[in-house]
Amino acid sequence: TTFTVNANQVAGPINIPYSNAHVNFGESGVVVNKGIHVLVDPGKPPVVVYAHIYAGFRSAASLILPENVLGKKHFVATFFQNSTSGSKSQFQIIAVEPNTTVRFRLRRNGVLNALSSTMVLTNPGDVLQIQDDQDLTGTLVESVAIGSETCKKIAVFSGSSSLAIGNGAQMGGSYDPLYQQLYPVNTWGKSFGVIPFANNPNGFHYRIIASEDNTDIDIGSGPIITLNAGEFYPASSANPAPVNTAFLITASKPVSCMQYMMSSDAANASNDLGDPDMVVLNPVEQNINDITIFSSTYLSVYIQTAAAGSFRINNVAPVSNFLPMPGAPGYSYLVENLSNLANPSFRLTADSGFNAIAYGLGNFESYAYSAGTNVRDLYQFVSTQNTYATVNFPAACKGAPFFFSIVFPYQPTSIRWQFNGLFPDVTLNSPVADSTWVIGTRTVYRYKLPAPYTANTVGTFPIKVLVQNPTGDGCTGEQEIDYDLQVFAPPTANFNFTTSGCVSDSVSFFDITNTDGRDIIKWSWIFSDGQIDSIKNPKHRYASAPSYNARLSVITDVGCVSDTMTKTIILNDEPIAKFGATAPFCTGRTITFSDTSSVSNGGTLVKWFWDFGDGSPVLTATTNANQTHVYNTPGTYVVKLKVETITGCQSEEFPRTITIH
Repeated sequence: TTFTVNANQVAGPINIPYSNAHVNFGESGVVVNKGIHVLVDPGKPPVVVYAHIYAGFRSAASLILPENVLGKKHFVATFFQNSTSGSKSQFQIIAVEPNTTVRFRLRRNGVLNALSSTMVLTNPGDVLQIQDDQDLTGTLVESVAIGSETCKKIAVFSGSSSLAIGNGAQMGGSYDPLYQQLYPVNTWGKSFGVIPFANNPNGFHYRIIASEDNTDIDIGSGPIITLNAGEFYPASSANPAPVNTAFLITASKPVSCMQYMMSSDAANASNDLGDPDMVVLNPVEQNINDITIFSSTYLSVYIQTAAAGSFRINNVAPVSNFLPMPGAPGYSYLVENLSNLANPSFRLTADSGFNAIAYGLGNFESYAYSAGTNVRDLYQFVSTQNTYATVNFPAACKGAPFFFSIVFPYQPTSIRWQFNGLFPDVTLNSPVADSTWVIGTRTVYRYKLPAPYTANTVGTFPIKVLVQNPTGDGCTGEQEIDYDLQVFAPPTANFNFTTSGCVSDSVSFFDITNTDGRDIIKWSWIFSDGQIDSIKNPKHRYASAPSYNARLSVITDVGCVSDTMTKTIILNDEPIAKFGATAPFCTGRTITFSDTSSVSNGGTLVKWFWDFGDGSPVLTATTNANQTHVYNTPGTYVVKLKVETITGCQSEEFPRTITIH
């Protein structure tokens, strides 16, 4: 199937026939070729893919990870298997390369099996499904090297074909599947914001899985929890008590965190909305600041408080208010109802990174998925360095020099860079790291190519790095690392300004730079009077007339520097209003008022505002012709004149008192 995806819009749904997608009970434990491959045309920008499974009163959804961020080691997440007849806890392993050898070791209701199982997935798209009557959380799944074959990347999904989840006081009476793609261990994090689901007043469940032994976990209440690799908290239980407040999870070593909806009757006794679901939460380390999601009912967002005011949904501020996250100073969370928005897709943006999940509730069904994440191997990654970039993915600016580097949790014996024709390939034998540091408990090493590179074409370009790994981690031998280099065009700086034309008034400047969707991280305003500014929309007051060349240049988050846009600001000194009056100053007689106003620097007066002080309407004249007026009542009157130049600069009012007899 071929289809087109437009920027910030959702294509689909792409319906996959049941016979092509479903792995039935009889196919569990054997390899079947039912993987689905979504491929973007070469040179086109990345897309986001979601999968949604459904049947009568059954629904679940997942964010789908791109191949270049897949890993080799996973721990399975399910839940206690309260189920109807034939329903199972399950996980699926999908090969993306030929001759992929996988090994898994079951953990059943928290108890680790003594033995592991090994199987070979011969072809890309091969799927191995494993099912069990018990909770499989903590099961280890990994790709291993056998013979001449190295460790290969794999995709792993897990959940349940159907189960009920209770609230501690009652067992759930309705069922739904659990379905999520799992993040590889090397992308796990140490900090998670957990937010209650909307319309689930009785609460939710959560689980935390440790990736390493002696992992200390703080959930903000109670003692510190210590877990070993594959162990999880809370322990497997048929009907555990839920929680119903937002809270912060922090860990001493990388962990994974899941959040679970309950059966509809257990979650909310007042209606039938919702049913069991599971969503894998993203750590703060993997946040994102711009993502498009498909149709959802609710959205939960976790963000730094300082950036909450910048959060937008389709360029509009959310209706609900951000609330402070308990136990996390400087962070806030949001629960937003999207059901009143007509657009089936929602672009979420903010000035800095956020974590979010999207979910929907129907009658006895639900779905939940990560609203997007910047999945990044925390220990092994390609990066580019230019002077200004702040993003954490390989990015470059057209025509601007940058450097390539790569980080490993080991010291390779060789590194071979393959640029697919964009640049000449480079091989480094016995490379020497230019820097090292520690992430958690692991030392990582950075290797930087010595010469700068310059890309002269905008687009997305695949990079392959082939590395000889000498360590005894079960993946010894050549490893392949695939990344995309994204090359962006420089932004086109532009701005508008508003001015009264008076040198005494501030000029307001408004940035309207075209960045093709990239965030601006720096504005450089030069006002040509020795003053500068660095905010988006400044105001500036000049000390004197007549004209100045204001300049703007910007830098985007990918390090692209714009050319300078220059516009001329013309200002006038404030005009001076003045007039004379001709007698007789008698009631019923015509009095003549003659303008003697002035303006310097060659300015031109275009409006005269006459207020004769007797309650008659202000007269607006467009010439300085003499004006006449008749007073019918004796008394003292204050006549006022204000004038305006062609640039909109107005004078102070000039008053003159006259006495009418």
